[in-house]
Amino acid sequence: MLTRDSIRQKAAAGPRAHVVFIRSWNDNVILRELDGLQMLEWDTAANERLKEPGRAIDLGSGAEHMVRMSLCEGQLDADGNPIPDSLKRMYGDTRADLQEVRNFGSALNHLYQHCLRINGLTRDDAEEVRKNSTTVLKSDTGSTSPTDGE
Repeated sequence: MLTRDSIRQKAAAGPRAHVVFIRSWNDNVILRELDGLQMLEWDTAANERLKEPGRAIDLGSGAEHMVRMSLCEGQLDADGNPIPDSLKRMYGDTRADLQEVRNFGSALNHLYQHCLRINGLTRDDAEEVRKNSTTVLKSDTGSTSPTDGE
């Protein structure tokens, strides 16, 4: 079981980075997991696109948006793992960067699938969360909570 101090240590380490093979480019890239703020930004952008479909021009699709936030360049250690302090985002939030990511072709989908996997956002991940989450009415409060009943 994690303690408060161990959680602080994990949070201080920041998001993990992964070297992934992109089939359509026949080469590897570094993808960094989204941090909490980036995850909120991605989720907010998705909601904006649903409310106002024309906003996709500014925000990009979910795939474009997540890939822009995750794709990094940096150094690898002797074992081929990304060195966290050396990583920096390749693409910012400009329209020019968005357009460049849109031109990735089939690689965009491959990158996006890897991004979903490393961030725990695949359909299988969502199903696993659903199966492991129970909502039980706790009689003393009259409200439901995912932790009630434990």
